[in-house]
Amino acid sequence: MLAKVNPPIRPREDVEFLWEKLLEGKIDWVVSDHACCRHETKAAKNAFGNIWLAKSGFGGTEYLLPALRLRGHEARPVAATASPSLTSYNPAQPLRR
Repeated sequence: MLAKVNPPIRPREDVEFLWEKLLEGKIDWVVSDHACCRHETKAAKNAFGNIWLAKSGFGGTEYLLPALRLRGHEARPVAATASPSLTSYNPAQPLRR
């Protein structure tokens, strides 16, 4: 029950595809709408064990930037100057349709 998240965790192939496209420069944003949920607040004490009443979310937001830099560095470095654009500047721009 404590691993309930929305959207669900994706298969490894999907994750690798996204890394590939990021390193090719075909992804403009790397963002999260993550809402952390502490273990103590994941489920009400009287509903512990009921997945349908559990809150979604888990910790990890603090790892977005380190993961971007470290994982990108393993394959091909994501330039340090690209990280602010990918995670802050680009997502803040108005959508152009």
